[in-house]
Amino acid sequence: MKKTNKILAVFMALTLVFLAACNNTKDADPAVVPQTTDTTADPNDPFAVVIPTETRTIRIGTWYDEYYDSTHDSIYANPQISDEFRAQTAFDNLKVVEDRYNVRFQYVNLTWEGCIESINTSIMAGAPDCDIYMVDLQFGIPAVLNGYAQSLNSFLPADNDVLTDQIVLKHLNILDDANNYLFTPQARNAEGYPLGFNVDMIKAANLEDPRDLYDRGEWTWDVWKDYLIQLTQDVDGDGVTDIYGYGGYWTNMLENMLSANNTYIAGSMQQGLDDPATLEVFQFFHDIYQVDKTARPWIEEDWEVNLRPFTDGIMAFFVIKDWIVQNFASSGEDLSYELGVVPWPYGPNGTKEDSQKFVAAGNWHIVPVGVSDPALVYAAYFDYINWFDYDVEWRDEGGMFDWQAEQYLNERNFQMAIENGAIPSFDLWEKLGTDFSMVPILNGEKTPAQHAEESRQIIQEALDIYFGS
Repeated sequence: MKKTNKILAVFMALTLVFLAACNNTKDADPAVVPQTTDTTADPNDPFAVVIPTETRTIRIGTWYDEYYDSTHDSIYANPQISDEFRAQTAFDNLKVVEDRYNVRFQYVNLTWEGCIESINTSIMAGAPDCDIYMVDLQFGIPAVLNGYAQSLNSFLPADNDVLTDQIVLKHLNILDDANNYLFTPQARNAEGYPLGFNVDMIKAANLEDPRDLYDRGEWTWDVWKDYLIQLTQDVDGDGVTDIYGYGGYWTNMLENMLSANNTYIAGSMQQGLDDPATLEVFQFFHDIYQVDKTARPWIEEDWEVNLRPFTDGIMAFFVIKDWIVQNFASSGEDLSYELGVVPWPYGPNGTKEDSQKFVAAGNWHIVPVGVSDPALVYAAYFDYINWFDYDVEWRDEGGMFDWQAEQYLNERNFQMAIENGAIPSFDLWEKLGTDFSMVPILNGEKTPAQHAEESRQIIQEALDIYFGS
């Protein structure tokens, strides 16, 4: 894979995926437009939609300028254009989609505060300012849970890409499998924080490669706990542990262990600390830090020192991420051992699929309640985003994709990292401003049961404020 710079990575992430421009909505066309009974089908992902007899403007509300939309006459409307060939491909596709559906696209820069205000006022009034809103999960999730978004399942066929293969668009499930509201352009990259490990240590201990166990669906908490015990060592026999089974940021470990046990702390309008599966996560932390003592003691005063020692080969397992390899290990050059990467093991209440979940972030989209003919809106948007015609190699070549692959050092590691971040989920515990921490369990100040009991009301009160209930 060829090397690319960060400018190209940003361009691919922000420029070629969207349609954008900056306008206001005071002169918006009526939400309902004259329509015929004629139908057309997206040739790539066919389902019938009604084509309007009068050209319809599809407005997409965001909080910053985007490129390209129907107001632009060339790719050079984007002042930060980097890859002209890809930009031209996306721009040409825009014109094809406009003709196919008799629509025009218009990005509306509402600003961050304006986007929130528009969602909370115009949708509630039954006349949304925009046909699609770009939302940060900070206000996108409340919008969904407050009933402001249309379920994709209500106007799309069950075999649509966003509900099945998710090659072009992916969805974020926050309520149930039967209704999905949030969607965003898909990209084949590694979005989560997988588990790194020292392959040389695994081989020296005659243990099976965790990646092989994962492939067979046998990478479980019990297996991992046993590995941690076998790999924790007092090398020189002085009674002091020299090599620990695990070390790393407790925050990343917590979000992965919760997902892998199919539970959460703040993954809905009700706190999840009553769930026995959540208590199992707390208990696992307690066991490796206070009972088995296979986890490197947490140092609250210096977060970096809790992870950086993985480069010295004194931790068998650790939190890993592309930027961690780049910043702490000089893109792998500072490692004296072979690096392995694997999704986190799944717990007693989870499955292998749960170990593929990651806490989502970034920009998502909703079709607001009150928008007429949402199938047309979605179909046109889908076809514009699919400028690469389902060829994911063409879409993902270069930029972030190649850079990430280089940081994970080999193809198998990169594929494991991709699987670890395959299924977006959400848990708001870090965004509630409660200062919730696992440190009282890590340092033995509280038992798992005590910490859950004392945190329950704090988390629920914060959720009530967050969702305005």
